[in-house]
Amino acid sequence: MFKERVAELRRWLAARPESSIALVAHWGLLNELTRGGDFANCELRTYELNEQTAELREKVPSLLSLGRFFR
Repeated sequence: MFKERVAELRRWLAARPESSIALVAHWGLLNELTRGGDFANCELRTYELNEQTAELREKVPSLLSLGRFFR
């Protein structure tokens, strides 16, 4: 049921006329929506949505994910 609801959310987002949408959600939803993204509390990320496939692609890599390069 959860995966079907996430798929419906993807379709709804793809059908929206806006060019930008802010989505605030719990980690589990964001993880499923991005197909495995790992998120910190209050993290901000930017994604592009493919309107044909309703898939999300990270537009700018997370600054937190860059931390592994600066250790």
